[in-house]
Amino acid sequence: MTWERAHMMGRIGRWATFLGVIGLLVVFAFGFYIASQNGTYYGADPAVRATAGPGTAVGDALHNVQVTTAWVSGLQFLSIGLLLAGIALQLVPLVAMLAVQGSDIKEAISITGRPSAAPQAEEKKAA
Repeated sequence: MTWERAHMMGRIGRWATFLGVIGLLVVFAFGFYIASQNGTYYGADPAVRATAGPGTAVGDALHNVQVTTAWVSGLQFLSIGLLLAGIALQLVPLVAMLAVQGSDIKEAISITGRPSAAPQAEEKKAA
């Protein structure tokens, strides 16, 4: 992999991480909305909740919680996926740089092929 391509993947990774964090902040904000709607629904008398239908404040609160929770969980899953993918993509330039630096070091100290075994010290003379 070329250094330019690895650098580009790192930039894409930064954007994916950024979008993942923004998505999680949106999910966090909608969590407050869901909590307030839950408070409206569960703050009502149980008899009112049992008879609440569409068009009433309690019935609409329950509907809002159900609908919002359905798509917020998908957004949360997507945001966490973007965050993790962004972190992984930001590691690509590091791996590419390590490979380039490793070959530069091998060239600088003139190592070719696999390193040979270390020379053995003279065997101990039998006493």
